[in-house]
Amino acid sequence: MTGAVVTGSFVMAAVGAYYLLGRRNEDQGRIFLRTGVIAALISTVLMAFPTGDGRAATWPVGSQSRLPPLSHCIIPKRVRPWC
Repeated sequence: MTGAVVTGSFVMAAVGAYYLLGRRNEDQGRIFLRTGVIAALISTVLMAFPTGDGRAATWPVGSQSRLPPLSHCIIPKRVRPWC
């Protein structure tokens, strides 16, 4: 999910730079560029550090889960209503 924020923020900064270089909608261009760069900075820092993936990968180890395996959820709900 953070990858989508990184991509979107770079696109927003690029559109702002395009507006400023073309000298049209300069007020919006400044806002887009400033917001895009700030969002890109924050989201790339979040990409560098684990944001819960490690905990999600180690959670099922050593603990009994009450949830069924995901492969069982392919079967229709009338057969398996818990999926």
